Amino acid sequence: KEEEAEEERYADRNKAQVFPDPKCSFDDSRLVQRLQEGHVDAPKIREFLLLLSVCHTVVPEGSRDPSCVLYKAESPDEGALVTAAKVLGFCFCGKTATEQVVNVLGEEEKFEILNVNKFTSARKRMSVVCRMAGGELVLLCKGADNVMMERMKMEEEERTRVDRALHGYAMEGLRTLVLAKRRLTEEQWRRWNETHRAAATALVDREEELARAAEVIEQGMRFVGVTAIEDKLQEGVPAAIKRLREARMRIWMLTGDKMETAENIGFACNLLHDNMSIQRIAVDTLPRAKEELRKLSQLWGTEEEAEEDRDRALIIDGGSLLHIFAAADQEEEGGGTEELALLRLFVQVARRCKAVIACRVSPDQKRQVVTVMRREEGGPLSLAIGDGANDVPMIMEAHVGVGISGNEGMQAVRSSDYAIAQFRFLEKLLLVHGRSNYKRIAAVIAYSLYKNCFF
Repeated sequence: KEEEAEEERYADRNKAQVFPDPKCSFDDSRLVQRLQEGHVDAPKIREFLLLLSVCHTVVPEGSRDPSCVLYKAESPDEGALVTAAKVLGFCFCGKTATEQVVNVLGEEEKFEILNVNKFTSARKRMSVVCRMAGGELVLLCKGADNVMMERMKMEEEERTRVDRALHGYAMEGLRTLVLAKRRLTEEQWRRWNETHRAAATALVDREEELARAAEVIEQGMRFVGVTAIEDKLQEGVPAAIKRLREARMRIWMLTGDKMETAENIGFACNLLHDNMSIQRIAVDTLPRAKEELRKLSQLWGTEEEAEEDRDRALIIDGGSLLHIFAAADQEEEGGGTEELALLRLFVQVARRCKAVIACRVSPDQKRQVVTVMRREEGGPLSLAIGDGANDVPMIMEAHVGVGISGNEGMQAVRSSDYAIAQFRFLEKLLLVHGRSNYKRIAAVIAYSLYKNCFF
């Protein structure tokens, strides 16, 4: 209650936003107030907001006036973070090939961008090496917590505090990023820059070489902060999923989010409910993956036939799937019976579930999930739906691919068999148009058979 009272006391949108944005509802004035008054936390706040306004690939459009500048971002999350920094007084307002201009509380500062290590689904992070206004060389980095935490130097107490904050945000269904930085000497940067240039000009395996080069410098970083973004469900998603489940369709959710975030979203969209028997698998070794799958097989395999239709759900992370799909790769190469047994055990357990959530998965793992289920004898007819570039491999692998046009771009739409504007339209596509098309095809087959037999 005391915290709520304090928040209400400092709730002032006019004071909380340095460069107001009508789409932003942030109204806690303490952050800007501490920054302007030179509070003991002011350097940390400045560092945090400066990282958000510099470490990105956003392109500004329009004039440099903070009230007029528009951002074009590769992802909505990145655009939201840059916009948030602008609202709090750090407006990214200009960009050239080697320089970025940030309006810091009314004064423009220039940052020379020396190198950019772009975000990929495998790296799950991005970083830039820049020369600050004072001439200092720094590496600014942001990425998923599971890859960032192991690359930072932190005291145990600080690590515990950050883990607690990340867990709290994940339980609210928010998508989190960890921010970090590292100071560099001129000599350190020169040596690494030679490696980076060699990787950038490589004629073979350029992406892999760039990833290896980035791995060298993205080490020993210092923690700066954590961001949390709410990825709101589109209108009608829970109702559409409920109706599809009533039509006896098995629905799987494949996402790159944390397990807690994915589970929270699963409940929000009616994929999971309180009466479900939910089991979780998050392991880091092959023997443990085998053990967990055997336990589930025994648990669900010994239930009586009367409970055969009981709602079950499985939540599994990408690390566990990595070991299982290694068996799938070995199957293609003529792998041993032990690996095939593990793969079939996973399929057996998964097919007993009404819902499966795979979290922390890469685009290639999404594709592998579809491939594994299709490969099984008597496997189901599969439909994959997504809205981003990371969903393209999955959409192309499924029997039917559906792309959603939206803020994530048009890559999914271009690779799909059908394109829709919102997820809720999938209900009509399957239950109305799909059913009508099935009836029409059946009538044509009957007509063709009759014509050929009697005429």
